[in-house]
Amino acid sequence: MASPVEDLLRQLESGEMQLPDDPAFKEDYPLLWEFMTRQWWEPDRGRAPGSLSLKLSSGCWQITVTDPQGRASKTTTAQRVTEILLSAECVLADASVPWRSFKKPALTRKPKTGTNG
Repeated sequence: MASPVEDLLRQLESGEMQLPDDPAFKEDYPLLWEFMTRQWWEPDRGRAPGSLSLKLSSGCWQITVTDPQGRASKTTTAQRVTEILLSAECVLADASVPWRSFKKPALTRKPKTGTNG
């Protein structure tokens, strides 16, 4: 069974993934645009694009940028939703903000039912 990253890379390589036509976003947030849409590191090496997750946390907006291939994320907060994309853009540009790695979820086995034999 292929992993979600492998499925995404297959979509990219086959041309199944289409990019949005959003020149304003691309111009206003160039690092986020590249992070979210870049599909290749080199002509022969695919890249799984990043993702964003937005939620409310302790009275602030919180956004997490996730690199599925690097298995890491960065999180930042802002008081207004209109500021959160700029905050995410800044956190991507700031090398002093560390990427937090995450582990692959542990595989769990389903309990056996019935008897053999």
